[in-house]
Amino acid sequence: MYYFKLGATGAAISTALSQYIVTFLLIWHLNKRAVLLPPKLGSLQFGGYLKSGGFLLGRTLAVLITMTLGTSMAARQGPVAMAAHQICIQVWLAVSLLTDALAAAGQVNLIEYRNIIIDAQSSVSGAGRGAKEANLYTEIAERIYSYGITRHCHVPEIEQGLSDAANSKITVNFTPHLMPMIRGMQSTIYLEMAPGVTIEDLYQQLKISYEDEEFVVLLERGVVPRTHNVRGSNYCFINVFPDRIPGRAIITSVKLVAD
Repeated sequence: MYYFKLGATGAAISTALSQYIVTFLLIWHLNKRAVLLPPKLGSLQFGGYLKSGGFLLGRTLAVLITMTLGTSMAARQGPVAMAAHQICIQVWLAVSLLTDALAAAGQVNLIEYRNIIIDAQSSVSGAGRGAKEANLYTEIAERIYSYGITRHCHVPEIEQGLSDAANSKITVNFTPHLMPMIRGMQSTIYLEMAPGVTIEDLYQQLKISYEDEEFVVLLERGVVPRTHNVRGSNYCFINVFPDRIPGRAIITSVKLVAD
């Protein structure tokens, strides 16, 4: 616009055009990597968005109002003040939008908060130290069976922990199984990924979440956790795998097997 010598008018036109071009390119690029809109309008979860991103939404509205008032005041001061205002606001927007992007990235849900199934195999030590006929060696050896179906005492704790972490109500299907081992546990978790999320996204999130945890080990891609790998240790081995059903994932973990 400087070449055409349009002055402040050219600056305004170029600013508007650049904003539209950048917006179009971002939408085009994101549309190839994620589902930007659900297939049905009724699938939009406004309540969950407001709960998890309400603070960010309020901040964005405050920024827009401030920009509008600032631009209005600068326009009254003449072309020079308006040009200076545009330069300053572009620098400020670059920092502000980067902050918003980082905040939004931290609030992205990688999984759906429904249809979570936890299939857990626990050793006999998980049943307590009491002398019970069901815990005798002859009753445990060479067999495995489910217990506490739909009424296990740890389900409320699991749901409370998940709900607190997700800032949303979460319920799970949890079924434990007693297996003939002295101590230890293997858990297999079936879940549904959010639209556009891949197994690699889940793997990277697990890597970030546990990178500072000394006793939690995220295995190499494709390696299945086995109880003998953590025998006699305090380690928990974990990994994530794609389900044969598109859009679903399987997380497996093993921990604490005594000698």
